[in-house]
Amino acid sequence: MTPKEAKKSERFKMTFPAKIVGEPIMTKLSHDFGVSYAEHYLLFHNKKDGTFEEVGQEAGPAFRAKRVARGAAVGDFNNDGELDLLVSHLADSPALLRNTTAPPQHALRIKLVGTKSNRDGFGARITVTAAGVKQMQEVRANSSYLSASDPRAHFGLGAATKVESIEIHWPSGQVDTIRDQKSDEDLIVEEGKGVIRRLPFQHGNPRRR
Repeated sequence: MTPKEAKKSERFKMTFPAKIVGEPIMTKLSHDFGVSYAEHYLLFHNKKDGTFEEVGQEAGPAFRAKRVARGAAVGDFNNDGELDLLVSHLADSPALLRNTTAPPQHALRIKLVGTKSNRDGFGARITVTAAGVKQMQEVRANSSYLSASDPRAHFGLGAATKVESIEIHWPSGQVDTIRDQKSDEDLIVEEGKGVIRRLPFQHGNPRRR
């Protein structure tokens, strides 16, 4: 081991208190990263150039407090079109972070109903085109440690008020194409039939409808 490697290894010290055979061996790991056990949440903004910017400190007091967080689930709990967060904590109550972005941007949300495919459409891939921008999502519920997010596919549209096309590739192999839809709605789409119901977002609604 070189002097440089020896110096580096000193930053990670694993100690084993002496114990007789049959008793548990306790381990202790120390480091000098300057990172405490409790940390503040991280929130990343997509800069649309292949990079992300951490903006948590600008997102309100909830992001500045330090907690031992474990899992995070994403969903629009009050159906106002803005994604909210539910974060679980170790030995503490969960935190529901309501999105109060102002002014709100436009969005479209799609709930799938499978017929030949599974009922929830899990595994389907949805491509939405709005204002010349394509977005793709795979329908799923898992998101984080012991967490399940809203299975509805949420597409942020920015300033776009309509969607040119929606293409759905179902697990069964069925492909459905839907054109010319308004923004700010929940679309319920049945495999092979298309849109069977529309529900406008409840802007300003503080509670779940």
